[in-house]
Amino acid sequence: MVVGHETAAVAESVAAYGLSKVYRLEHPLLKDFKPDAWVAALEWLCKQISPKVFLISHSSWAGKWPQAGLSAEHGTDHGLHRP
Repeated sequence: MVVGHETAAVAESVAAYGLSKVYRLEHPLLKDFKPDAWVAALEWLCKQISPKVFLISHSSWAGKWPQAGLSAEHGTDHGLHRP
């Protein structure tokens, strides 16, 4: 999953790692990192595709973890752990 605005180039670079699918969540409101918006977008996509595994990268946005919002929303850690 690639989240943001104008994500085509990023999605292509991610696909180069051999993934069979790359989902793009693209909207102007997702251009800048806003945890609530990103959690809502990720949650919507997860409900649509029901992934068996959901991996999310760490970023330099200290203290802003969309995983925590997703986990809290569903009352589980979903296997999402911070290093």
